[in-house]
Amino acid sequence: MAKSDQDILAAARHSYEQGDVIRSIHLYRQVVDLIEVKSGNSDLRLCQPLMRLGNLYEQSGNNRDAEQFFRRAADILAKNCAERTHPDSMKLYMAE
Repeated sequence: MAKSDQDILAAARHSYEQGDVIRSIHLYRQVVDLIEVKSGNSDLRLCQPLMRLGNLYEQSGNNRDAEQFFRRAADILAKNCAERTHPDSMKLYMAE
């Protein structure tokens, strides 16, 4: 049975709490891949694992990779905010 992205996120957090940063990184990347396959590369659910990956890489001193993950999360947030505030799309989100 395939695990959900929420199950993998929980395992990634647990791995981090246990001090296994390498496994945590692997699991967060797995979540990113899973969400992208299911929902595309601009889904808001990508922001959490991307930010966590950025934090993990920053903690390990790999600022170049950390910046890429932070930028990607920021781009997704900006895109989704622009879509939600665009006058033509406001009607779609008022029903949420």
